[in-house]
Amino acid sequence: MIPRITIITPSFNRAGFIGQAIESVMIQGYPDLEHIVMDGESNDGTASVLSRYPHLITRIESDHGLYDAINKGLQTARGEIIGLLNSDDHYEQGIFSEIVGIFETDKEIDVVIGTADVFESTSSGEDLVDLYPSMSADVLLDQLIFGAPAINAWFFRRDVFARVGNFDLAYPVGADRDFLIRLYLAGFRHVFVDKVFYHYRKHPGSLTINQGLDAQERNLMENRRLAQKYMSSVHANAALQKRSVTWHDLTSIELMILFARQRRLWDFVNVIQIAIKHNWAWLFIVATQSPMRITNYLKKNHASNR
Repeated sequence: MIPRITIITPSFNRAGFIGQAIESVMIQGYPDLEHIVMDGESNDGTASVLSRYPHLITRIESDHGLYDAINKGLQTARGEIIGLLNSDDHYEQGIFSEIVGIFETDKEIDVVIGTADVFESTSSGEDLVDLYPSMSADVLLDQLIFGAPAINAWFFRRDVFARVGNFDLAYPVGADRDFLIRLYLAGFRHVFVDKVFYHYRKHPGSLTINQGLDAQERNLMENRRLAQKYMSSVHANAALQKRSVTWHDLTSIELMILFARQRRLWDFVNVIQIAIKHNWAWLFIVATQSPMRITNYLKKNHASNR
């Protein structure tokens, strides 16, 4: 008997995109699929789009953001394998059977990890914008902390969530990174597949690919909190603690640059104080490694504001 796959899609006001996301699951041709859509009471016609797909398990209710919706979907999920699909993205064709084959070959595997790319819709179709690098065991921890682990290209056995816990709503932007770090600390067993599983859509309303200053600040502030968490966590191993100090140092430099750029003196000073509190050598790191970086950043901003 083949294992069931459950796909969980959090959704809010994605009427223009969610149809393609749903159909990318349908065309997999996998015989035992469960697709749960958690919609946060969209008001743009998303409900009408969802009604065209009677096979969906659809719950329309308010939530506290993306990860709250996913957590609620996990409570409903009955599949043995879990995938997470954003409402504005889509899967590569023909991957589900391959993923299940890997899980079935070795019952000890917890996670199958593919790669992802970023596309932008144009008049000629979908243009490739970026490609996430493939992972390997020797760079896994660094990728989880400093890179973009692309959790949507990961497929999990459902019992992983029972062992590790769900997404922590204290991190509204970075709960996925926090979850994957906890998974790493739990000693999860995984297989890397050097193949694109997932396609992220670049568009102005994307929560995943958003480079505005507000989004940049939110991401940096949350990364700093995560770094602080794992710098001192009794559950973190030495490698994670060491990298978390570096993570905190680098994030603090990025925040300092950002606030200098915006001429936010109080926030600029506050970043320095917090950075020194957590690592007394931080000023030395700034002095020896970042002056040219800061200068170039500020020059670039000055030129863009002319």
